[in-house]
Amino acid sequence: MITNTARSKHKTTGPYLKPNFHSNANHKIKHHANKAFNKKEFITCKYHTKVDGFALPLVIIVGLFLMVSGFAMLARTLGAFRGAIRTGQQTQAHENAERGVAKILQQLNSPRYRYLWVNCHRIDQSLSFDPNSSCAQTNIGGWNNTEKDLILNGSNCAAEEPTSYTNNLLLTETISPNTTSAKANRRNWTLEKYTFFGSPLTGGRGVIQVRGTRTNSSGAVISSAVIQHHVQVLSKPCQKKITDTFDTNDFPGLLGRSVNLGNNDVIGANDSGVGIANVYCTGCSNINQIQRNQQSVVDGKLLAGNLQLPPVPIFPEHLRSSVSAGTIESVDQENIKIAPPDAVHTAFDPICTDCIDRSFIRTGDRPMCVTDGDKIAHCLINEINLEGEENLLIDTKNGAQPVRIYLHGDLTASGQSDIVNDGDPTDLAIFSTRTNCPAISNQQLTLSDQTTTRAFIYAPCATVGIKGGATDATCQPTNGGAPISFDNQTKNEPPLPCQEGDFEGAIWVGTWNGEEGNNAEITVPSDMADKLINAFGNKFSIGTSDFVGIGVTDWRSYQR
Repeated sequence: MITNTARSKHKTTGPYLKPNFHSNANHKIKHHANKAFNKKEFITCKYHTKVDGFALPLVIIVGLFLMVSGFAMLARTLGAFRGAIRTGQQTQAHENAERGVAKILQQLNSPRYRYLWVNCHRIDQSLSFDPNSSCAQTNIGGWNNTEKDLILNGSNCAAEEPTSYTNNLLLTETISPNTTSAKANRRNWTLEKYTFFGSPLTGGRGVIQVRGTRTNSSGAVISSAVIQHHVQVLSKPCQKKITDTFDTNDFPGLLGRSVNLGNNDVIGANDSGVGIANVYCTGCSNINQIQRNQQSVVDGKLLAGNLQLPPVPIFPEHLRSSVSAGTIESVDQENIKIAPPDAVHTAFDPICTDCIDRSFIRTGDRPMCVTDGDKIAHCLINEINLEGEENLLIDTKNGAQPVRIYLHGDLTASGQSDIVNDGDPTDLAIFSTRTNCPAISNQQLTLSDQTTTRAFIYAPCATVGIKGGATDATCQPTNGGAPISFDNQTKNEPPLPCQEGDFEGAIWVGTWNGEEGNNAEITVPSDMADKLINAFGNKFSIGTSDFVGIGVTDWRSYQR
């Protein structure tokens, strides 16, 4: 009988796990089991050996990747560093060019060099000017290399000696570093080119081109930049604001492209500005080209160079159909008078006084003269020929009705004939219709010395002079004493405001020929400039001018 304990033991151990089991079969089973266990352990060790061999190449690959990435990052960092250095060098070159532009602007706007605004410069002759600029048209260049290429205007308000105009003008500069080391880098700027677009009289646009460079210690350029600065160039009176009119003290009483005074006197002004008896030669490069004899007296200034002149007034187009050009010439020694009627838009002829067979002068199918809406008379005349004792009388009603003569051909007053104006000099204006100089330059205007001709003559192509010279000017002492007769031998001191003489007013012509006028006297009233402005507008406010560069119209930068 099997007890519960026995059953339990039997159940626990089972029939195949008895401890006293010693059969050969069981021994073989145990042997094979141990062998199988040892084989499994071997296989497990072999598997782990294979995993450890794969990790090493992986580590090597990752290491190489990291090394390559490090080198790439280092190269990129070095490239960025070099780029930063290069950018810094370019910035310095650009700053150098900006510094040069500022220096050039400062110099050209200084009183000494402002005339250079209407001239041009190029440091390298291989640099070409813009074909549309005045520089290319006049072939100007070399500010401080050759003075002969400069256009020096009569408008020049700078130094009086042309040879010293560009002395000490800074066109290039080396900016020294803040160190004495020989290895230090250098910074430079140079004005490569200045180009002017416009008129040397009225101004225009100036283009400043400056190159800035950055050099290494050996002087080699490592960076450069070019800046073009466009500036508006304006004309203005000397020592005046841009909006001011020109100083009447510089008004040209006598003006010509060429001037030969001979023994002629131009009087009526003094050094304190009481008058404006100045002589301009617009075709002369300096005042030494103004010809004059030792006895010639000029109370005002002698000035040479170009001058901004207004256009010559032309016959009013809306009145042209009312007139036809005629000729005034002597017949039987009678006087001829131009007397405007007291009516607007009325055509009329010159009157022949003391004539037997006629009362007016007419050579065309229509009258020579016509009044405008202000009762100013405009006369279209081919020629004026006076001889003997014949006079051309201008009746302006004492200035109430001014007369304007538009002359095609010559004016000749010989013998004892003359032009007599009952008003002020600006009440009679003689304008030449020949303004195409020098293509048309054979117009001759010869004035007489018999009486005082009061007028304003503007004939830019004509040769003008006074034949003879016998009418003495009278000058008014500043202390209010009695007028005294002008004497060019002793010359009144100080120069006094004068009137009369052979001609009173202003004369602007092509050529002034004073050789035939022996001691002829031209007097310029002290208020002549103001009267011209009142009569013909602000364009006749002329005199010595200055130039100034203002504003920035354009700005360009080139990095190299």
